[in-house]
Amino acid sequence: MRFLFIKVRGSVKDLVHSLEAMGHEVTTLEGYEFEPYSDCEEAYSALEAMVKKGGWDFLISYLFFGRVSDICNAHGLRYIAWVYDSPLMTLFDEQVKNPVNRIFVFDKREYERLKEAGVPRLYYMPMAACTDRIGLISIRPEDEERFTCDISFVGALYEDNPYDHIINELPGKYADDIKKYLGVNLCNWKSIRPWPSVDGSLASFCEDRGFLNMQYAHGLDAKTFLGVALMSRKLAQLERINVLNALARRHSVRLYTRDSGRYLEGVNLCPGVDYNTDMTRVFNLSKINLNITIPSIETGIPQRVWDIIGSGGFCMTNYQEEIEDFFTIGEDIETFKSIDELLLKTEFYLRHEDLRLGILIKGYEKVMKYHKYEDRLEKMIALSD
Repeated sequence: MRFLFIKVRGSVKDLVHSLEAMGHEVTTLEGYEFEPYSDCEEAYSALEAMVKKGGWDFLISYLFFGRVSDICNAHGLRYIAWVYDSPLMTLFDEQVKNPVNRIFVFDKREYERLKEAGVPRLYYMPMAACTDRIGLISIRPEDEERFTCDISFVGALYEDNPYDHIINELPGKYADDIKKYLGVNLCNWKSIRPWPSVDGSLASFCEDRGFLNMQYAHGLDAKTFLGVALMSRKLAQLERINVLNALARRHSVRLYTRDSGRYLEGVNLCPGVDYNTDMTRVFNLSKINLNITIPSIETGIPQRVWDIIGSGGFCMTNYQEEIEDFFTIGEDIETFKSIDELLLKTEFYLRHEDLRLGILIKGYEKVMKYHKYEDRLEKMIALSD
């Protein structure tokens, strides 16, 4: 089959790599990167000219772009969109109803919400590991010296978040309600944390004063949009700081990030690593790789988990409901529901290397057998016919 692929800013080309490995022909629209919340007229003009040429079986992208869907709809080209973000606001646009769409969502709770809202041709599809690309990355002696460590985390600290910008401008009752939510949910991974929603009067207050640009909400209601924007990213920041600091009091911990790390204590701050190369080396050479899921992902397994295990790394992740749909905790993955549990398990696995190695081997074998990119793409193509 012939695929037209568009690049997403800040994303990867694993779709291209895997489709070509499967024997499909893939053409990439070069010179442009698309963003869900920003339109570039030149990019869309170039895309339309490419689509007009015809001959494609599908246009494929990560995330979902309403204008891309409209272009495909105008020319009768089926559009496959694999969504790795939650919430993705563009999924609340009217274009999700275009008949050419085949939208695949990785978070089951979000899938159910969108299905109830009447989004057609919507499918649940978890993320996976691009094992073909990962397998091409060598581990050199200099890599072992550079990346070998006890505990590492690769990710953002969400230091720039809406909460910090406006919390001091909010009346006391509103600020107290938000802080109460953060306090109750902080580092509590025992159950699903649904998307937070703010009081309607707070939504009106923020809209009236222009604290948040509601155009980014697309079709999502203001109360939920503001709840997620104000609380989920702030909660993610607080959780990541608390987890890293707690571990650093007892162990050597590395954080690979592009953030400043100004609230960290005793954590070894390292520059961010390239997703396509050094990230795999970090995952392979760290004794314990952390995943700390942003709370707006309600039940799904984030891409980082698949990347860690697919790289031959030991994964220690906060509990997410869908983990048990794909893995066996304590056999091919490890989880924690509180910081206390994380600290106990970290101590245990750093002392028992044989058990840790056994888990990472079984996890890698399971991903290789059932959860490669090719496995997901085969299903997506079959569902898209």
